[in-house]
Amino acid sequence: GELLIASDNGIDLMDREKNVFVNYKMIPGDTNSLSENWATAIHEDVSGNLWVGTFNGGGLNLMDKKTGKFRHFLKGTSISFLFEDSDSVLWVGTDGGFYRYDRPADKFVPHVDPRGINIGTLSMKGILEDDKKNLWMSTSVGIMKLNSKRDEVTIYGENRGVDPDGLLPFVFLPYKSRNGKLYFGDVSGYYGFFPDS
Repeated sequence: GELLIASDNGIDLMDREKNVFVNYKMIPGDTNSLSENWATAIHEDVSGNLWVGTFNGGGLNLMDKKTGKFRHFLKGTSISFLFEDSDSVLWVGTDGGFYRYDRPADKFVPHVDPRGINIGTLSMKGILEDDKKNLWMSTSVGIMKLNSKRDEVTIYGENRGVDPDGLLPFVFLPYKSRNGKLYFGDVSGYYGFFPDS
């Protein structure tokens, strides 16, 4: 595999043949360079595509590994996570909701809750998938569950004892243990629970 490092100075990709790191960063005026230097997330999808999420409104970047050039998506958003679920769907969490990658159309589609919850105003912080294919996310309003059919959202916020202000991006990422228990860290500890209880 490849060794990749995300930092506030772009991304570093190890060239194993030369045993050196190659740095990719934003070059002013070059629309094929990384869109922003503060890289927050890196993900290689099931097809081998290398995605780089950035902060400060830089959006999402897709790297062509052969040329070192980037295509840009979701410009104007700050990316907090990249996640590919068990059905190989790529999800992107931003400071303005979350998006699903539509591979045939080669674009990102905002997730809209059919019951009217305005997800587009939420700041997404972290994500994981439980054993029943439900997605669980830490957000600016608490812990959110998106069911396996991807058509129903449930928010566990202050009404369930979750302090949304304590759920921070990049620092307290969610974790799923071997026994299926989910953990969401916050500034004063963590929330741990089994999804079915």
